[in-house]
Amino acid sequence: MRKYFLLSAVALMLTSNANAETNYAEVTASAEVELASSFSCGDLHFGKLVIKKNNEESYITFDGPDGYYSHGDILSDGADTGFNGGCSEIDNYGTANINIPDVELTADGVDTKLTLSELNVGEYDEDTYKHYISGKLNIPANVKAGYYSNSFTIMSTI
Repeated sequence: MRKYFLLSAVALMLTSNANAETNYAEVTASAEVELASSFSCGDLHFGKLVIKKNNEESYITFDGPDGYYSHGDILSDGADTGFNGGCSEIDNYGTANINIPDVELTADGVDTKLTLSELNVGEYDEDTYKHYISGKLNIPANVKAGYYSNSFTIMSTI
């Protein structure tokens, strides 16, 4: 009896393995690598902005060391504090291919955000050997006081 029990147990194991199905998948992995050289850009320092309480939407346009203009409910801007935004060690021909997405500036404990938009690296200044970041700092209506900041990466494809 024990002999027949062992034979039937082995037979069950063999039949359950014989009906098993094996699945497979072929996977392709790939990556394209680009090498990046570095260049340097100064910080975009807007200084202390004094804005009317309950302000309307306002903005500052900037296009280099001498082009800094405020629009809207900005009572005092940091134009005299020394706006920088100059980039050096960048190929003169590389600026046509620089794409900079909008950047949100946030402040701790504040629910409003400032936005840098229309960012570009353009005009080359032969006196300073630098390109300058240009764009627009957007200030929303009813902005709240705070120190707003963020950092971002600029890439140039040559």
